Amino acid sequence: CLAARSLAAFFFASPARREAFAGTSCVLASLAAATALGAATAARNEDYRSQFALWSHTAKARPSNPRAKTSVGSALLAMGRVDEAMAFFKEAISLWPDYYLPYFEMGRAMLRQDRRDEAISFFRIAVSLEPNSSKAWKVLAETLAEAGRVEEAAGCYERAAQGARYPGEIAIIKGMTAEKLGRLEEAEKFFREAIRLEPFSAAARNDLANILVKKGDIAGAMELYQEAIRLKPDYAEALSNFATALDKSGRPD
Repeated sequence: CLAARSLAAFFFASPARREAFAGTSCVLASLAAATALGAATAARNEDYRSQFALWSHTAKARPSNPRAKTSVGSALLAMGRVDEAMAFFKEAISLWPDYYLPYFEMGRAMLRQDRRDEAISFFRIAVSLEPNSSKAWKVLAETLAEAGRVEEAAGCYERAAQGARYPGEIAIIKGMTAEKLGRLEEAEKFFREAIRLEPFSAAARNDLANILVKKGDIAGAMELYQEAIRLKPDYAEALSNFATALDKSGRPD
């Protein structure tokens, strides 16, 4: 379609041509990014439906399996069926009270319902049961930061970094910590280090681009969003961020 061709033309043009493109075709390119985002979302939703079908079959065959119950709930949550998902998480917890994952997933479901304090409580249970879960610590940190509890969030980010498997992942988490504390220069340093350590990391480029947007470097951010999308074409967050940055670049000062 025209929008998709426009997006491809923008991504693979020379810097000079991209600059001209942004000045003359900002609306079309934004439409292209939105189209790509829609395609990525559709593909992701189909994957969620496939996972739901797989785990539903497993849960029916093994009704006392808490992992299967949790996986069905996670698939339902991804599909936006929050109440149904929570019912499966409750079943999983009743079957295995010491299994951290349904508590973590229940916290995510609570966030969908804007029940942040309850979500934090479930995330805390999750990390108490699985202290080495970098992902659980990271989500707890993000939730605390959104609640304005920045110092608590920073401590949780540090715990997330301790559980990270790869140097690049550690650098990303440290960058997130600095960003939440408002230390943008420090955050930028960590995200650049993450890219050095993990040259093919789309997430590190997206995170660094977000910092550049906050610093007012929209052009630099757009370059990084494009790199992230080239590395991971279905990266919905980067596609959305790119469209927003492109829109900003076309606005008069």
